[in-house]
Amino acid sequence: MTALPGKTARRRGPHDEVTQFDWDQLVARWWQRRVVVFRGIGAPFALPDAFAGALAAGRDQLGRTHDLADRRDVQLSIDGQAQAFVAPWLPTAADRDFAGYAARLAGALGGRRHALLISRFHVHAPAIAAAARATFAPLWRRIGLPLTGAITTLFHGDYEATPTGVHKDRFTTLLFALSGRKRMRFWPVRPWTAPVSTVTDYAAYLATSFAIEVGPGDVLYWPSSYYHVGEAAGGVSTSVHIGIPIDDHRAAYVVGDLVADAGATARSGRRSPLVRGALTPRLPPPLAAALAELQRRTAPAARAARLRALWRDRRAAAGFEPAPAPARTPRRRSRS
Repeated sequence: MTALPGKTARRRGPHDEVTQFDWDQLVARWWQRRVVVFRGIGAPFALPDAFAGALAAGRDQLGRTHDLADRRDVQLSIDGQAQAFVAPWLPTAADRDFAGYAARLAGALGGRRHALLISRFHVHAPAIAAAARATFAPLWRRIGLPLTGAITTLFHGDYEATPTGVHKDRFTTLLFALSGRKRMRFWPVRPWTAPVSTVTDYAAYLATSFAIEVGPGDVLYWPSSYYHVGEAAGGVSTSVHIGIPIDDHRAAYVVGDLVADAGATARSGRRSPLVRGALTPRLPPPLAAALAELQRRTAPAARAARLRALWRDRRAAAGFEPAPAPARTPRRRSRS
């Protein structure tokens, strides 16, 4: 993806289309205002690197528990149904690439559709992480480093619609289309009145939506205020989404980072003392321990140290979440 001089956008009803890309233009004209698609400008991520990241994520997933309560970076759905045991459906080295992977699943699934979603994708794909850092550095210089970090997600499959259904994120998003055709459908305002946050059967709301189809080399941007869902546009597609936190519970995320143990909870899977033990007439030991720990972590000296560590991690991650694990320096063997 190369930054080029801005060009007058062509209005396509509720969205714009441009054939050249420029961060200044994006921030000044579309940022948190309007959906825009940049046609054929190319992606900073190579498809083979994305496949390598999917392989690594799958290997990591198989080395972890199948407990659905545990956080999982890799999710696999078949005809919209999340699979508890994903081993048979993950990419393997024998697939060689996404095309081989899709062909194997097509034979195994017998016409059923699949969706592979990998969150925190840059953690599993060093080449993707390096490209993302380089690509988004100019944006951070214009809007500032995201306080809680941008997220990366791989979407791959021939799914009829994103398994989560129509929803709204706390992120403004850039979608980088790598292969195949994909359709994103948008609603400027929530199309339903029921007290629910997501809808999987949205046929009744199609009239108030608009859709944009993207292919390899296209980049699609939408503000965080838009409700949206991804749809199949014929065949299998692969894309990488970068979400930049904007609204909804932002303070809660910041406070959580401040009192967390430098991200150890997310990486180690430890549970908070708040979820252990049972309530008693007096303050139970788990709550007393949690309160004492909160007081310790929010003491002035501890808070200052935590803020320094957070800033160090944010800078090390170059605006992305989570921060990379500390590099290990090999020990030198002493000569005897």
